[in-house]
Amino acid sequence: MPLAQVLQVVKIVMLVMVYSMVSVLFALKELIFKEIPAEVKVFFKDKLIVYKACPSKCETCTSGTVCQSCESGFTLTNDLCTPCTGSQYYDGTTCQSKLF
Repeated sequence: MPLAQVLQVVKIVMLVMVYSMVSVLFALKELIFKEIPAEVKVFFKDKLIVYKACPSKCETCTSGTVCQSCESGFTLTNDLCTPCTGSQYYDGTTCQSKLF
C-alpha cells in the first residue's frame, strides 16, 4: 500500500478514536453532573473538576460565603447576590434607581 494511503487510513482511525473519546466524555459528564444539586456549582480549574456550594443566587463564587458573579436579576453587594430594592430596577447588569 502506498504511503499516502497508509497516512489517510491512520488519519481516519485517529479521527474515529477522538470522536469516540469525546462521546464518552459527554456521556460521563451527563452521569456525573446529573446528581449534583442546583446550589452546587461546578468549575474546571487547572484541569480538575471543582465543586463548590455557593451562596444563594451566585453564578460563580470563591467560597461558600463569597460570590464573584450573580444569576440574572441579582446584583453583587458585599460579596453576596441580592435582588434590587423596591426603588430600583434591574437593567440586565446591575440595579439602577427608578426615576419618578
